[in-house]
Amino acid sequence: MKSLLLLLFLFFTLNTYAQKKGKQSRSSDIISELSYFWKIDSLGTNGFRLYTYEKVLNSKLDTLKPSVLINKFGNPNEVLESTKDVTYIYFYLNPTKMPSSFEAPNAIFYIGFIRNKHEKMIRKIIKWSFDL
Repeated sequence: MKSLLLLLFLFFTLNTYAQKKGKQSRSSDIISELSYFWKIDSLGTNGFRLYTYEKVLNSKLDTLKPSVLINKFGNPNEVLESTKDVTYIYFYLNPTKMPSSFEAPNAIFYIGFIRNKHEKMIRKIIKWSFDL
């Protein structure tokens, strides 16, 4: 019993120490962790995305392919293509799909995963909004 308590104490102490040192979680790990509930909030209306999108933004971008992103987060709400980039957009707050009694800003908020058309990996994660 004492050894179990000692092991738990050491685990939590080391885990807290690693977090204090500013160790960032990898984006692929965060996306896998959030996957199930992110898909449930596919319209950005039940609040899960609103309260977790910053975990994605603050994660350390590692090797993240668009196919993995779509597999874990579901189809993006929109895909924007320019001459050099593709941006996969996921709404995290979309008042147009909420009841009219809900007091929300007159804008849609989203995070975008950007990749260069000539590369296979996501190179940047941004947050943005557009007015309605």
